[in-house]
Amino acid sequence: MDAAASAPPPCGPSAEQRVAEAAARLPAEPDASASGACRVALRLPDGARVQRRFLASDALQAVHDFAVVQMGAAAGGRPFELSGTAPGAPPLPSDAAQTLEAAGVANAMLAVKWL
Repeated sequence: MDAAASAPPPCGPSAEQRVAEAAARLPAEPDASASGACRVALRLPDGARVQRRFLASDALQAVHDFAVVQMGAAAGGRPFELSGTAPGAPPLPSDAAQTLEAAGVANAMLAVKWL
């Protein structure tokens, strides 16, 4: 019997399931002219930059979900954090229900960092 056949089955949802769940939780992207619309840009660990519009009243969870959708490795369960882009910037608050406006990230560039 080879080692692959004796390996235990993976625990939890697959990467594809995690991406699908994160995508399903993302709120609809508002029009640029919508009241309260803001942009959040992410600098991904590979150096790529992506951005999306959110409402300032959306929860931080939405930005986290957007990052998961953009990064396959994160969807596979690799932990990451979001922080400001300035050197030494602290991670965003861990309260996923906090709004983008309250967290001070509406119209911000954030860095995605592997843990």
